[in-house]
Amino acid sequence: MATRVDSGNSEFRFNVGGGFGFAPDYHGSDAYDINFLPLVDIEWRGAYFLSTQRGLGLNLIRRRQTRAGPRITRAAARKKSLNTDLSATTDLDPSYELGLFAEHFSGAWRFDADIRYGLNKTGHHGVIASAGVALGGRLSELSSLIIGGKFHWANADYMVANYGVPSRYTPTGGLRDVVGYASVVYTVTDQIYLSIDGRGEMLMDQVSKSPIVKADMQYFLGTVLGVHF
Repeated sequence: MATRVDSGNSEFRFNVGGGFGFAPDYHGSDAYDINFLPLVDIEWRGAYFLSTQRGLGLNLIRRRQTRAGPRITRAAARKKSLNTDLSATTDLDPSYELGLFAEHFSGAWRFDADIRYGLNKTGHHGVIASAGVALGGRLSELSSLIIGGKFHWANADYMVANYGVPSRYTPTGGLRDVVGYASVVYTVTDQIYLSIDGRGEMLMDQVSKSPIVKADMQYFLGTVLGVHF
């Protein structure tokens, strides 16, 4: 999870960069790949944003400590040809998700929550929600550490689309996972930064029982070099 860094006082704020991440080739897999991680985050007047991480949305509530509003995000496609463990499933097209988000800061603490609904039936046509808390602080003059936790809940339509196997397994709605993460951000210059991000994810009951899930614990390690202006 690359860290968003604000810049300046102009009407537009840009945060762009890229890096690499080591992650499972699909959610629940025990095979890992290295993937390119693009970062583009554009915000206008602190209200409208377009982002590879946050989606397309509006900070309808934009106070010093609280932001909330609607947004559209994109869930990635999944092809059964990706891994032989997916051979009994059907392909998932990308899903565009309509949702609401909220984020609140209190001192070094950050609280966030969101809910999303998949708009196209060939991707997922379900509901997924999350809530999390994080704590941030400085390690040194040039570096900082963020640690946090999060959980995801999803309804039956989402679970069936992502973890169901026709004629073999039909999951119900429930808790999808519990996540712990840490991010170290190092300031290279006033505009350039480097983030190193790690995450561990425990898949819960309805997901872990799926025939396509080969590892209950999922891990991610990545790094992104970013420029904000």
